[in-house]
Amino acid sequence: MNILVYDIAAENSGAVTILNDFYDNVKRNEDEKIRWIFLLSIIDLEETGNIQVLKFPWIKKSWFHRLFFDYFIAPIIVKKYNIDKIFSLQNTLVPLVKEKQLLYLHQSLPFVKYKFKVTENFRFWMYQNVVSKFIFKSIVSSEATVVQTKWMKEACLDNLQIDEGKIVVVPPYIEIKNELKFKQNFGNKKIFFYPATANSYKNHIAIIEACKELNKRGIFDYKVLLTISGLENKYAAQLRKNIENSNVNIELIGFITREEVLKLYSETILLFPSYVESHPMPLKEAQVSGSIILASNCSFSTEILGDYPNSVFFDPFAHQELFEAMKIIIEDRFEYVEANYKNTNHVNTRNTWDEIIGIIDKL
Repeated sequence: MNILVYDIAAENSGAVTILNDFYDNVKRNEDEKIRWIFLLSIIDLEETGNIQVLKFPWIKKSWFHRLFFDYFIAPIIVKKYNIDKIFSLQNTLVPLVKEKQLLYLHQSLPFVKYKFKVTENFRFWMYQNVVSKFIFKSIVSSEATVVQTKWMKEACLDNLQIDEGKIVVVPPYIEIKNELKFKQNFGNKKIFFYPATANSYKNHIAIIEACKELNKRGIFDYKVLLTISGLENKYAAQLRKNIENSNVNIELIGFITREEVLKLYSETILLFPSYVESHPMPLKEAQVSGSIILASNCSFSTEILGDYPNSVFFDPFAHQELFEAMKIIIEDRFEYVEANYKNTNHVNTRNTWDEIIGIIDKL
């Protein structure tokens, strides 16, 4: 059986992580009955006995090149390689083909409540107003669609007239080997931590404004660590300038390793003001560590954290709420609950990709 893995969109960040995870699983569990053809644009993957990799870097030249490939080249490749089934990892299907397709949906922008203005972020506006139409059509046309969370399934059902059985929730497998548990004894200065990339929806500005409010109230015995350098892009540069001009206790530590992130969960309070996510890893990881978590009051946060007692939710667009939550922590007024959360049901211990391959097999 020939299965096409379609992911010409993968370029960086989470999309590449998903692609690599699936590839590693296929490579590790070689099945001589299946020949995998990975159709990509710029990502390098090694070919093996049952894995073939096709690359077309020119796809990335423009939206027109991408659409031309989707509608004219991809269907030709499906015929040329005698594809039996297609697994799309990029939120949209291969158009104009009759082969059965499974869609993996991990783009949350079309479903979040916050609507971007065209002048605010053109790319995100495009996803919500143009690309969303292709995504919705793909969900309807697919044999089945896999999502990572219940809230994404509910969002699909709310937006589309489709059978509930077509949307399958498969939480991502997360292996968290972290024996470092949260320590409450911080000393005189409370340290907050936000592991996030330099994207506007990550909402670093809420943290800066909350810290400005702390300073106004004469509260200085805190520190915030952000995993950006201020050099990544225009947004990061603006954040850096804002921090320097405000004299708030925020340190830009830049990129750090996963091991360093896990260690910091045990030593800091997690801040998570992001308002556009599908299935954010920090919330799970910090929860397993038993950390205190201050998170945006959004569907993804409330689902992942559930009834976790050491969490506080705030409106991501009301920095006053974040300020109040941080103030409670700094003044030692937070009632921490001791417990072992390692076996929490919010961490998927099944092999996500084996489960998905099983779905592909049944198409």
